[in-house]
Amino acid sequence: MASVQKNIDTTLIAGTTKCGIIMPISDTPGYPPGHWADVRQIISDSIVSIGLSPCLVSETNETQIIHKTIVQNLYQNEIIVCDVSSKNSNVMFELGMRLAFDKPVVIVKDDATAYSFDTSPIEHINYPKELRYPKIEEFKKELSKKIRESIEAAKNPSYSTFLKHFAIVDVAKLPMYEGTSSQLFLEKIDNLSSQIALLRRNQTNSRRIGPSLEEEKAAKDLIRIMIDRFCDEYRVEEPQILSNKDLTMKLYDYIERDSEICMLCKNRNNLEKYVYDSLIPF
Repeated sequence: MASVQKNIDTTLIAGTTKCGIIMPISDTPGYPPGHWADVRQIISDSIVSIGLSPCLVSETNETQIIHKTIVQNLYQNEIIVCDVSSKNSNVMFELGMRLAFDKPVVIVKDDATAYSFDTSPIEHINYPKELRYPKIEEFKKELSKKIRESIEAAKNPSYSTFLKHFAIVDVAKLPMYEGTSSQLFLEKIDNLSSQIALLRRNQTNSRRIGPSLEEEKAAKDLIRIMIDRFCDEYRVEEPQILSNKDLTMKLYDYIERDSEICMLCKNRNNLEKYVYDSLIPF
């Protein structure tokens, strides 16, 4: 371990102590119990190897509102590693906030998770879902290298993680003031925290509340994209899907893997209806 530390170029990370981590925490269907604890250790090993301190964005040494902690860390951490495997809704929301701040983030995912349409312009580092040793060692080296490169690239005044792809000049900012008790700063954080809490409450109540017109339209737009991808991937035409029940069910399952679409549709029945509507020519 000592020999590794000697090779660290500390000029790349001068003044930096923490590297934030955004990732799933709780056990997820399709993954063995304790899977995310193993993944967190792998990511942490990569971070520690270049002299940084890994820390979940939800962690803090102070007693304060959890949402406030998350927003503060999303804004203040100089570098963040985000694991979008399984497309966890909380992870995707927190990643969206980090991208809105246009600050350095390294995105990783397992090889069983499809790319998300919104973040596809950003390079993703893949790792094997089964966490096989030889491949994981390669992944850890690649992740460490990418973190170092991102820290270095961010020194350029024209650096942009995401917004450069859309010609957006102004990025989201949180005002910083002297003193930890700045009332205005806390009000801004509390406002963002309330928005996060509202989103999560809406997700919890989604089984009882049908999609709004805006949600239905957004779901259908995303479903249209997923149908096109399905046809390209499986080399089928849409009329074939309608005439083949097994192929239709396969398409439903394929689209249901997208957590954003599931959140918008609220339930499987709505998802199937929107897919069917998209397949029927008018």
